[in-house]
Amino acid sequence: MATHHKPSAVWRNQPYVLSGVAFLSLVYIFITYRSAAISHESVSAKKLFVILCTLALPEIIIWCIATVATLRFKQYAHSIRASADGRAMSLIANALLLMMVYVILLTMAGTMVTLSKNTGHLHLAVTLGDYLPLAVALAAAGYFFAGGLRLNKLVPVRLRLRTRLLLVGTFTVIATLYVWDFHNHVPTLKGHDGIPQFAQSIDVLVYTYAIPYVIVWALGVYACISIANYSRHTKGTIYREMLGNFYRGVLLVFICTFLAQLLVESDINLEHFSFLLFLIYCLLLAAVIGFTLIYHASARLQSLEKV
Repeated sequence: MATHHKPSAVWRNQPYVLSGVAFLSLVYIFITYRSAAISHESVSAKKLFVILCTLALPEIIIWCIATVATLRFKQYAHSIRASADGRAMSLIANALLLMMVYVILLTMAGTMVTLSKNTGHLHLAVTLGDYLPLAVALAAAGYFFAGGLRLNKLVPVRLRLRTRLLLVGTFTVIATLYVWDFHNHVPTLKGHDGIPQFAQSIDVLVYTYAIPYVIVWALGVYACISIANYSRHTKGTIYREMLGNFYRGVLLVFICTFLAQLLVESDINLEHFSFLLFLIYCLLLAAVIGFTLIYHASARLQSLEKV
């Protein structure tokens, strides 16, 4: 637990982050309207726009909740950054900020690509839509991993050898199945607008897209285990309870982003209601719960440091 001290000033970049998210929300609504008009000939633009808005508006709400929750935790980490666990929490806060950016880019990418339909920039737009979110996810995973390493120096991970082998084995099987399915199925998919989801060859995508995402998930799993271990074994019953809620929120957000990436690589059709569309709605709700846990845990942690 961090040593009690007077919290420092508010993190100064908060207004810029809030302004940026508000601006991107307006842009997202506009490009959703524009993409509905050009995406598919068999469905009216008005009908498709309404369907897309049932996803876009909840996504924007999630952006807002994620922003408030992440900034709350960033402020807490900023206030204790001089302590040993504070430095670890600062790295994790940076990772959450990048995860917030990743979620925004991931949800906007498909719509931005649709706007490039029937233009000479389509190949570039598809490439950026695939790799820009990936680059941010890798950076977030790096911060998560660094924060996890620092927490492990304070409270070493306490897992039995059998549990470690089970975790590694399970992850290896899932990762192998993912790469195999990606190689045999995903690169040939097209979106509901008829635009290919990927512009590179299968072999290139396996090494530059699928495997890097496996790395992201591996680093994220390590970070989640580290945060969970720290929340269970650090000193202070109240502190452990608050960190436990924070860990559950981070884990839920991580699972949601993992599933979101899989859905991005699916052949979901947005022209009518389907099970995959229902799954997306459930995923959005779970993400809201995760960020809400992070917010409440951060608020309680912040109040505890002021005692």
